[in-house]
Amino acid sequence: METKEELEELKEPDTTRARCLFPMGYFASVEWADAEHALTLVASCRDATSLWRTIAFATPDPRCVGGPSDDDFEPVLDALGCSGGSFEDMFTVIVPGMATLAARAPLLFGRDDDALLSTTTTEAAEALASSLRLLPSGVSGTVSLSRAQVASLLAMSALGLGLPAEAYVRGDMSDGTYPFPSMLHLIWPKRGCDFVPNVEKVKCFCHYFRSALTNDESNDSNDSDDDKITITRVVDSSLETTASSGSNEEEGLNFWAASRAPLCALKVQPLHTSIDDQEGNGIVRVDFANAQIGGGVFLSTPGSTAQEEITFATHPELCVSKLLCEGMGDGEAILLRGARHITKHTGYLASFQCAGPVEGNVPTDVAARWLAIDALRYEDQGPASQLLNFQKTRRELHKAWTGFRGAVLHRETGAAAETIVATGMWGCGAFNGDPEVKALVQLLAASQAGVSQVLFHAWDDAATADGLMRLSEVLPGVSVGQLWRVMVAVAAELTVTCPRREGAFLKAVVVRLEKERSDREKRETGR
Repeated sequence: METKEELEELKEPDTTRARCLFPMGYFASVEWADAEHALTLVASCRDATSLWRTIAFATPDPRCVGGPSDDDFEPVLDALGCSGGSFEDMFTVIVPGMATLAARAPLLFGRDDDALLSTTTTEAAEALASSLRLLPSGVSGTVSLSRAQVASLLAMSALGLGLPAEAYVRGDMSDGTYPFPSMLHLIWPKRGCDFVPNVEKVKCFCHYFRSALTNDESNDSNDSDDDKITITRVVDSSLETTASSGSNEEEGLNFWAASRAPLCALKVQPLHTSIDDQEGNGIVRVDFANAQIGGGVFLSTPGSTAQEEITFATHPELCVSKLLCEGMGDGEAILLRGARHITKHTGYLASFQCAGPVEGNVPTDVAARWLAIDALRYEDQGPASQLLNFQKTRRELHKAWTGFRGAVLHRETGAAAETIVATGMWGCGAFNGDPEVKALVQLLAASQAGVSQVLFHAWDDAATADGLMRLSEVLPGVSVGQLWRVMVAVAAELTVTCPRREGAFLKAVVVRLEKERSDREKRETGR
């Protein structure tokens, strides 16, 4: 609980020390009054040009102030709202409704600042929580939001109105450590930059706002305690300290080589099965995250529809984490719970398409959990001898362990006793990770963390899927340490001149494990 002196610090304008999304006195400030006035004008706009003029004049987004001229943007909202289209109510229902959602912020986040500074009671802490704590790097913490609060925040992000100017400073693209909080560059791409996959993301958000308005999510009283979006930053340094002992990188991994923890169950899913297909109590889905959570979901650039961006676009309530979470460090992960699946989709990257709202426009799986962990980028997929870069592998083990352990420890009351992780080709796309190594790294980390089962999704990588299925047959009785030692030995046997072949690493690991089992059985029987 904050002392009076600590509460006083909330008045400080220094954004590097900000503790809450909305600074003290914000909703009584001229800045909010200007935003509130602009929101009333937004509600009366009936086409993209008039809406843009209203937003560009009032937004604190530094990249849009005095933004593109009226003929230098693609009128995406006009195109989506054309007569007979899926969003012909764009300027009669959706946009005015977004303005209403944003304008409710004082009721959802406001507080009595004078009363707050005159007390250090539990009520003061609750008042601070209502103003939305930020989740800075290096500090464990949890924030829970009602669906009404999330809808209001995302409406502010989409319209570029209502969020304080300092939120844009924290997320400045050049040197900010927080994700940039605005959707304006997604919704208002420059002329000729309305790339089809990104327009499909706009459709996803339009479905979300229509759903929020239909379900009256402007009313905060509709949310029960167990029907909230919860964001938890997990920070750990203990494993890094333990695993870093040693005079070189290889010795620094002795922690893993010495582990006697049993390997958890591994179940390889059919090809072309999505992680998002896994629903159920106790299942945690891995978000192949950017260090700044949400990645490019708010961007209009090519390539901004990879796994994380698609997940956040089809489950838009996840995007509120972009407004609160500073970028992740090596020993950090972010857990997210409660975001609903709003829209269906097909495709990936350039082929991504919004396939409309979920059946009956009824969002599902409100207890769903995600684990965001960011992978390292590898320069390229080099020769087989470089399969295990010890420095990078140690970091990836620590990152995955931190996240998986957090998922195990942060099970909600009433959740299944066992934690099941649904994951796949983490860091194996644009980041050039090796699928076979990354699969085993996640298996090791999950087992050490106490996960009961890993559901692995290889998507279209048949060689990795086949190798993992063979591996799953020899895992019973194998420890974390034994598998790690075998991985190191196999990598050492593959010389620099040996070309990398799909499935070769996993095949060699399985063969060595089978041999070790056979040798052990012979010793035990005295033969």
